[in-house]
Amino acid sequence: QLICTGSSVVFTDRSILSPTSWSWTFPGATPGSANVPNPTVSYAVSGKYDVSLQASNANGNGSLKTNPEYIS
Repeated sequence: QLICTGSSVVFTDRSILSPTSWSWTFPGATPGSANVPNPTVSYAVSGKYDVSLQASNANGNGSLKTNPEYIS
């Protein structure tokens, strides 16, 4: 996804199996992590950035999903 430097972007959890907790990581973003289903972050420096999410529910943790260079 292409965004302008300094712009905000909203991420949307599309996990299945009704997650009740989320662990997002956004290297290079502000904030760099979030524990909500649909966080908003911004990137102050241009570049290519990975985005990771691990969603969990009462049955345990789901797989860690990383999209390499998802943000440009």
